[in-house]
Amino acid sequence: MAISIIVARDVLAHLGSERILDVRRPDEFAQGHIPGARNVTVTPHEEDPGHTAFIAGVEAACPRKDEPLIVYCRSGVRSAAAAKILSHAGYEDILDYSGSWLDWTSDPSRPIER
Repeated sequence: MAISIIVARDVLAHLGSERILDVRRPDEFAQGHIPGARNVTVTPHEEDPGHTAFIAGVEAACPRKDEPLIVYCRSGVRSAAAAKILSHAGYEDILDYSGSWLDWTSDPSRPIER
């Protein structure tokens, strides 16, 4: 299973693919997100040992484990954790947008969905 770090232009190339996963909390997602992103919150291990709820949510949103899956959060910390969890869950091509929401919103020409 591969985890690759990507940048905003790579995300732009995948807009509309339904393979963009926002792992922030629902309230953060509601304030704005990358167009077409699906929200499945990654929670701390103490709250969800084994991350079973997170994995189940991702599998429901993106069942194909052999296609590229982009993950992002606010600053890159939660997306890195989510990428590792997804790798262990059998996802084969994980693209971690490490700049995440802070990077996305730094350029006003990038689209935002609310």
